[in-house]
Amino acid sequence: NKSGENIYRYNTFLRSRGTLTLRHGDDCIVEGNVFLGHGISQTGAIRVIGAGHQIINNYIERTMGRDGAAITVYAGVPNSPLNEYFVADDTFIANNTIVDVSGPHIHVGAGFGSRDRTILPSNVVVSNNLFIDTRNTNSTILVGENANEPMYVSNIASGISIGSGVT
Repeated sequence: NKSGENIYRYNTFLRSRGTLTLRHGDDCIVEGNVFLGHGISQTGAIRVIGAGHQIINNYIERTMGRDGAAITVYAGVPNSPLNEYFVADDTFIANNTIVDVSGPHIHVGAGFGSRDRTILPSNVVVSNNLFIDTRNTNSTILVGENANEPMYVSNIASGISIGSGVT
């Protein structure tokens, strides 16, 4: 994605060695998609860069950490040029189901401190999601750098720990 206000709805990403990456645009919707990694190396799900994105009602299963987490919400570069990272402010992540993924289920503030990324995302809402790990791998739901004002509410987890850097 390299523009704004796009809608990605009802797609299936099967064994895709990549991610749906929201970059160089704001206010996109990723809704009702299915990401099936089948445990294949370098499969991924969603990268969030830029503001105002909604990640809702998606199903993600057995992706293998293409970008470190199933859903990755990026830190940004101050006054970012187009070829860098815009902070992922105002990201809404709700009603998703994430099952048996490699690595964290959600990473808020990814890349913080590297490549001039010094701005943490603000107003990130992670709500009403279902996080499942049936493999007893001690995976984590959320990791991050204590993103500004995170709101984690009404999520359900089974077989998984909350994570680090979550307030």
